[in-house]
Amino acid sequence: MNSTENQGQESKMFLTKTAEKYLKTTAKWTKFYSILCYIGVVVLIIVGILSLLIAKIPSLQSLPEMDANVGMSNFFPFTLVGIAYIIMGLVMIIPATYLYQFGQRYNDALVINNVATLEVAIGKMKSYWKFIGIYSIIAIVVAIVMVILSIILKFGCMV
Repeated sequence: MNSTENQGQESKMFLTKTAEKYLKTTAKWTKFYSILCYIGVVVLIIVGILSLLIAKIPSLQSLPEMDANVGMSNFFPFTLVGIAYIIMGLVMIIPATYLYQFGQRYNDALVINNVATLEVAIGKMKSYWKFIGIYSIIAIVVAIVMVILSIILKFGCMV
């Protein structure tokens, strides 16, 4: 059989029973966790919207400021938190989708016993971890920048 004939035929998976069992368990847990992530997305977006609505309440804007050094009214933190929560919720959709797709594609690969479908499933898991790695680097950099800014601003207020 030549290579073009091989490409036209479906490839079969060859996994040990133990590997298959581990992957099946992993697929179930990733689907479960992805559903929890989707619930978290909904909660984050709802809290974000509520924070934005609280920021619009006029009676809160007339309250005395919590920190006189800041020079901003009380509604500003609610707006900032609301926007941050909505952004976090929207960003969380991406890894949740990768996890769900991995679980679904692996189950499909198991049912039809097809290597190409398994490759798609593993590709989704790779995409999930790549996203989490990039997200972690960004989070670390933002945290370091925030610490540096808070130190600079704190010492700047003392002068």
